[in-house]
Amino acid sequence: VIPLRNHADLLDGALASIAAQGDSVAEVIVVDDGSPAPDAEVIAETCRAHGVRRVRQAPSGAAVGRNLGARLATGTHLLFLDADDLLGAGAVADLVAALGGGDADGSNRGALGITEEFLDGEPIATRAPVTTRARLLGAMVLPRSVFLALGGFDESLGRGEAIDLLHRATQAGLELVDVETVVLRRRLHAANGGQGSGTADYLTVAHQAIQRLRAARS
Repeated sequence: VIPLRNHADLLDGALASIAAQGDSVAEVIVVDDGSPAPDAEVIAETCRAHGVRRVRQAPSGAAVGRNLGARLATGTHLLFLDADDLLGAGAVADLVAALGGGDADGSNRGALGITEEFLDGEPIATRAPVTTRARLLGAMVLPRSVFLALGGFDESLGRGEAIDLLHRATQAGLELVDVETVVLRRRLHAANGGQGSGTADYLTVAHQAIQRLRAARS
């Protein structure tokens, strides 16, 4: 599932990295979060060229877009990729293999791989790769049944919705299996969605997590 507003020029690369996964990917759903022209037209044409499904919603935010894509999806597991990032070679196959095939829809296990970060506009060959095992959505697969049972992402949050979801999932018993390969290539640039304002949302996420932990202990 790829939610995006604008970034039309980068979508082709993201979809090409998905196509390179082969049969490991059952379907791709691009959710256009109200991109204005001409980006909307470029997004539509790029999706047609790659033969992937595109749906459009009024500007509502990435959390709403991801939830919509997850509801429309038909596979047993979900991977949420940002339009400005790329999947590593064989990423989905490696993640699914860690689940023993990933066929059980009722499974309470996901998989998390390694992220390699690179600077936009700078060839990766000119600098040492920066790798991390951060819990980024594009670096993991999650059981769709668990995601839906949790109610998906908190759509009231403008930032931190992934942290909030993963905390709730962990409390519900989700196990993340580590994968020792680079599965996500994360582009660093001035317009990264995780940059800028949003401190209040992160404080809300932290406060809600503390409340859940206190409730569980009592």
